Amino acid sequence: MAEEIQEFGWIDDPDAVEAVVAGLPMPTWGDTPASAVDEAGLPEEVLGWQAWQKASGKDWPELSQGKLGSCVSFGTSHALMLTMACEIIAGDAEEAKIPCMEAIYGGSRVEVGGGKIRGDGSVGA
Repeated sequence: MAEEIQEFGWIDDPDAVEAVVAGLPMPTWGDTPASAVDEAGLPEEVLGWQAWQKASGKDWPELSQGKLGSCVSFGTSHALMLTMACEIIAGDAEEAKIPCMEAIYGGSRVEVGGGKIRGDGSVGA
């Protein structure tokens, strides 16, 4: 039986990270087309809430994970929301929505964490 992990919140699992990275077509920032963008003329500061507001017409939502150790799913959800907002502003035909954090949490616990996590928390790979 796999070793059980009893944690709360983010779980450092280098083997899970290595497995996820091995399956990525562009595992590092330097491998992406975005890394080749000329930084001249880019703003020094970008406020994500403004991008969300522009893309959705709504204020950045107030979300709370409560006492559950689900920071991985909330952080991932926020990253997805900012990505959606920037894609919409750039002209992609999609709708700004809040991703399902429960699905992200379950995936990071079961699929990435291998079902060996007890208590709260998940692998942020």
